[in-house]
Amino acid sequence: MKRTLLTSAILVAFGFAAGWFFKSATQDLATIEQTIHSVAKRTPPAASQDSPPDSTPPPLAGNSGNRSPGMEPVPGSDGAEPPQSSSELDNARWLRLGEVLGLDAGQTKALEALIAESRPDMGNGQNLDTAYAEAGVKLEEKMLAALTPEQREEFKKLQLRDRENRVESKALQSYQAHLGNLDLTANQREQAMDALRQDAEQQVSSIADSTRLLLADSFLPIGDERLTEDGFRLLGQLKSSPGTQPFDIEALAAIKREEIASKMNRFEGILTPGQLARYRIALEESLANLEKIAPRQ
Repeated sequence: MKRTLLTSAILVAFGFAAGWFFKSATQDLATIEQTIHSVAKRTPPAASQDSPPDSTPPPLAGNSGNRSPGMEPVPGSDGAEPPQSSSELDNARWLRLGEVLGLDAGQTKALEALIAESRPDMGNGQNLDTAYAEAGVKLEEKMLAALTPEQREEFKKLQLRDRENRVESKALQSYQAHLGNLDLTANQREQAMDALRQDAEQQVSSIADSTRLLLADSFLPIGDERLTEDGFRLLGQLKSSPGTQPFDIEALAAIKREEIASKMNRFEGILTPGQLARYRIALEESLANLEKIAPRQ
């Protein structure tokens, strides 16, 4: 009998020693499940054919509350004040967006409405990843149409910087997790980081820039979004696993085993035999802990 996401979460809660591989993936699954319920909940029901059309304009994301410290009119944006949100993070995102694009008041309101109305639509039975991908494409197209040619160029540059920063961040995180306790030389560190950047570039490039606009840590003020890049990527991996159901613990374990196996020989030619042996010990421990929680069938 297939064990569900709830089962995997319980197992990880009681088996913390399973290591960060399995724990991180299970957290992503829990986030995916929460996001499905969240998206479905906020999807409005289809209007009745007998109902009169709703002429009410879409509500703006901001509110009339007190301004957070530092939320001043953006220089170069004709004195337009960024919309006020209940989230300080979104307020900061609006401020930065105004700094980069030099938005005027009309553009700011237009973008605010576009972001509010461009949420993934789960009402037509689409898969979560497909809904986010399609909603992201539509949002990007509408945003670019609302900007001037110069602003569109700056927006594309912002997306590029965001993608490059994510690659560097992922590479550094991987280095710290796997190689941070090894006595690497300066040349070894440089070679290892180059390899990790290649891996990170492959991961980041697997998600379209337009989709990333609606995921957690977007540079857009999208509100309380819980679906992370890793969660979105994992959802796609689970869907592509033959003969499995979404949120299946065996499918998840198979994905993690494959990831561990791919890392075993990643730094051959860079690390010495002694360093490589030490590096592999941590991977083997994670693999052994994974077997205790989800034995091979």
